[in-house]
Amino acid sequence: MFYEILFWFAIMLYACFTVLVIYALRNMDEIWGAIKRAVKMFYARFIDRRPEAIKQLISWKAMEEEKREKETEEELQPLSMFRAAAVSPKLQPRPQPQIQTKSQPRSIQQPRNVSVDSIPLPPQLIRTTDAQKQHIADELFAFKMELLRKFPFYGDIVMRLEIIEDTTIPTACTDGKCIRYNPDFFATMVPSEYCFVLMHEVMHALLHHPTRVGNRDPQLWNVACDFIVNEMLRKLTNSFKFKDVNITQPAHALVLPYYVLNQHSVETLYDELYNQHKNRDKGKDHITFTYKSYGSNSRGLVIKLPSDMIFRKEMSDSEKQEIESAIKKLLMESGAKNIGSGTGDAWIPDELLVRKESKKLPWKVLLREYLEDGEYDEYSYFTPERKYIHMDLILPGPGERTSELGEIWAFIDDSGSITPDEMGEFLTQLYRILKEFSGTMHVAFWNTVVDATYRNIQNYKDIDHIKPKGSGGTDINCVFDYIEKNNIRPEVMLILTDGYYGAINESHIRKALKQNTIVVLTKSGDRNTEIAKKIGKVASL
Repeated sequence: MFYEILFWFAIMLYACFTVLVIYALRNMDEIWGAIKRAVKMFYARFIDRRPEAIKQLISWKAMEEEKREKETEEELQPLSMFRAAAVSPKLQPRPQPQIQTKSQPRSIQQPRNVSVDSIPLPPQLIRTTDAQKQHIADELFAFKMELLRKFPFYGDIVMRLEIIEDTTIPTACTDGKCIRYNPDFFATMVPSEYCFVLMHEVMHALLHHPTRVGNRDPQLWNVACDFIVNEMLRKLTNSFKFKDVNITQPAHALVLPYYVLNQHSVETLYDELYNQHKNRDKGKDHITFTYKSYGSNSRGLVIKLPSDMIFRKEMSDSEKQEIESAIKKLLMESGAKNIGSGTGDAWIPDELLVRKESKKLPWKVLLREYLEDGEYDEYSYFTPERKYIHMDLILPGPGERTSELGEIWAFIDDSGSITPDEMGEFLTQLYRILKEFSGTMHVAFWNTVVDATYRNIQNYKDIDHIKPKGSGGTDINCVFDYIEKNNIRPEVMLILTDGYYGAINESHIRKALKQNTIVVLTKSGDRNTEIAKKIGKVASL
């Protein structure tokens, strides 16, 4: 009996549902209008507030009085409309043009067609005990050790930079030589967040941001640098996650959408900031940056000006050069030491790669005769056959020659006389060749024997994953012995060395092999140019 009642009840519900659906389909316009009216009534009753009411409920003074107790409400009131959304989502006003007032600073005036967001302020500092300070220091050390194990390129750099606890600064900062942090500030965040802040300051130092400021407005320069660095760290965070190294971007970090930052360097972003705020009131600690959004829309971002870089006006050019040279040396040594296993497959910004500092050899000129044998692309109307054009005939001609090098053998001297800087320059040249031309490269390291080989490298990024082994003496004859023993007939052969390679066995120098060989010498090897010419063409770094 019970199941029969339940069955007929279900049938009745299904019938009612079917009738409602049919009615809704036939009266869609009326139902949709009723829904919209209900939404409008709900919005007007529970959400909508007049701007003056919002000013009474939420004021900028209420947010800031803990930090700046003596500031008056009149000075801060114009910003209450911008901060309202960040303080209480339930009291958001209806989107409308911002009312301009005489007391409102020019730097934060909102154009009528711009919607404004705001970045939360840094949290209030927490007074830490000695035990808490020690805990933070231990967490930072554990993070550095984890980087050293899993991402040695970054770990080696962080371990060698000086990191100092300093309670006299508000947050964290760097002058390009060392990094300072306030434990009272770090105590407001979880470990993954203050490790992010540590990497943020590390990137400022590695990119020479404190010394590159020049005659620019230091506060606006700091904003531009923060935007760029945080975008780099967003990419680096994703790399770290693959090996369970966690850094988390704090809520108060300065960020812009990728499609905005993708169009800018630090300098061009600073120029845009400066053009908007060249006449700003430097007594204020906030600005509004307006940027293009998708389509024809624009957005504004209220920013509290950061102070995480130390700019010394009295710093001389020689001091700046000394700081930048120390950082470059650190990058080159870390890169040379950790090439291969060193990067840990982590993303590395191009600005940090040592190869950017190496002399750029004219490889198109040096390899011209080998490129001439490259094959044509398939026939195309984009490259018509010229000999028929005068007959008004447009016939497909051969495509452009491809930059095909074929098989390249690169023999790199890794003896004890090769410095980390020179090894970085050698690998940089291989990187550029593979980036500029297509082909297959085999890399071999040699000293008195060929002790390490990497075959079939086709992607220039793979150059970062090869690592020299040797040290000790140098005997260039081992290269020719290796070629003969393994029956290698290279289309192009590179020998990269400092020129200190002992006597050459004349029987190893064959005319056919000499025509396809290029010897790349370091600056210290220029004195041996005449001997190197017996082997092949000579290029100097």
